[in-house]
Amino acid sequence: MKSFWIGNLKIEHPIILAPMEHVTNSIFRRIVKPFGASLMFTEFCSSDGLIYGKEKIWEMVRFHESERPVAIQIFGNSPKIMSECAKKMEDLGADILDINCGCSVPKMEKCQSGAYLTRDLSLLKRVMESVRKAVQIPVTIKVRKGWDENHLTCFDIAKMAEILGFNAITIHGRTSVQGYTGKADWETIDQVARMVKIPVIGSGDITNAETAFEKLSRTAISGIMIGRGVIGNPWIFPEISYYLEKKRNLPAPLPQEKMKIMLKHLEMGIEEYGETEGILQTRRHLTWYVKGLHNSTYFRGKLQSLTNRNEIEEEIAKFFFPLLN
Repeated sequence: MKSFWIGNLKIEHPIILAPMEHVTNSIFRRIVKPFGASLMFTEFCSSDGLIYGKEKIWEMVRFHESERPVAIQIFGNSPKIMSECAKKMEDLGADILDINCGCSVPKMEKCQSGAYLTRDLSLLKRVMESVRKAVQIPVTIKVRKGWDENHLTCFDIAKMAEILGFNAITIHGRTSVQGYTGKADWETIDQVARMVKIPVIGSGDITNAETAFEKLSRTAISGIMIGRGVIGNPWIFPEISYYLEKKRNLPAPLPQEKMKIMLKHLEMGIEEYGETEGILQTRRHLTWYVKGLHNSTYFRGKLQSLTNRNEIEEEIAKFFFPLLN
């Protein structure tokens, strides 16, 4: 697998963990890291919240040394606040500072941040300039291919990023209006990658090893970003790595492997936050691991009602017992 550089930071291979709200917290990242993610992104976090908000919001951007390299992703629309926040993230120890211009959920539009900024390239340019000047670490940006099919701004933004000294750009191959409907447009991602000299990371619909191989071999991208495909499935990272090297598939993870990771995820959550909060933080993650397994619907419903560690561990053991025998 080919390595590439984001500024002065060497990314050992092209398989990257995407930023996902309420998913890619520190515990999730520490679960995923041993499976082989070359670079991991935090959840996206409000620059205004980090500058003016409560201390609790800082939990979203703190990380352990074992997670490196880590990119902290922030959003906002004030050049001043974004630059102040970027500097704080550099001081925190971030390896990369990433600007979120790809999320188009209603709250982002309400605060005129995220993908909304791609509708105002003049403001976006000022935000990008201020952030780039504020820090010495590599700076990247994540966008969608455009707001809608009539406004494919990824070409202009990629060129702007290159000129302003950004070190990479990630492009999700859907428009903001699309959300996650339809198929990701990898032809557009490829066109951008061939247009600029900075690394382009592609995102969208990579849920298996064969698709990852196709995108990396048929486009000019430097890396692929795995989002929804890793939820409940950290095994996707070694599966992709193996396929890229051997051109064949790894066997699916055994039930006992899934059970082991679920128990580890629960344990880490409780160690980090205490039993009550730890269960609340990890319970939803635990339900994702069993997707597609026999009786998983009942198990997921049952788990959501449990608030005691022993009860959850017993329910996990009960669920996997017929699968292990």
